Amino acid sequence: MVFKSGFVRALALSGLLIGAVEAQPEPAGFAELHQIDRAVASVAGETIRIVNRFGNVRIRSVPDQAEGSLRVTVQAHTKKTNPATVEVRRNECGPVFEVVADAESDDFIRADLVVALPDRAGVDVVLEDGDFTMHAASYPVRVGARSGQIRLQTSGRVDVEVLGGRVVYNPPGPVGHRPAGGRIQTSGAPVDVLVGDRTALNYRVVSGAAVTTDSLALLETRRREGRAVLFGDHQGANLLEIQTDHAPVRLVAEGHR
Repeated sequence: MVFKSGFVRALALSGLLIGAVEAQPEPAGFAELHQIDRAVASVAGETIRIVNRFGNVRIRSVPDQAEGSLRVTVQAHTKKTNPATVEVRRNECGPVFEVVADAESDDFIRADLVVALPDRAGVDVVLEDGDFTMHAASYPVRVGARSGQIRLQTSGRVDVEVLGGRVVYNPPGPVGHRPAGGRIQTSGAPVDVLVGDRTALNYRVVSGAAVTTDSLALLETRRREGRAVLFGDHQGANLLEIQTDHAPVRLVAEGHR
């Protein structure tokens, strides 16, 4: 599989999440903790881009009437100065928040980021070797990473490019709900699709490893289209395209994991 040049695409206080620190990894050894808080304007129709090449990103839900906020927990060897900052700017799609480490400092260890967002704007996240998790939502999500555990819980469109790790796509919604689908592209990262209804999506899968499903009814719709295997032929259902180089794909459509 050929990834687009620079596919690891950048992305993008008040009381940000009590417990945000607990959601992050334990300090490394005798590391000192620093925190950076920023307000995040979440506007329908825009995309919030979050760039953190130094750790994990977690998205938390807040009520739709609330404002968004962001907290970065920085681990460092010293408590005197914080060796990281958050650069804030705008691009043509919306605000961009990027964690930047002081290149002249040897004190920086890692940075983990928690964003509290109402269900309005889309999200575009760039990681290096870090995990992405989120609360259930309906906005579109794009994630680019070299490796990490990517856990998607949105009924909005997804667009994922990752080399290694694992991708779990678990769109929220009751039986009969139709998620927007999208694209998941990996090299060696297995992909698990967890939906509660075999008619929720149609699938187009290209994989150099096994493609399995727990649904006999979905299996009976399997057909070939060149290198791709197609599952589902459901009227009104959106398409989820999955491509891996050498990692298995599981389509769990009836809850048998």
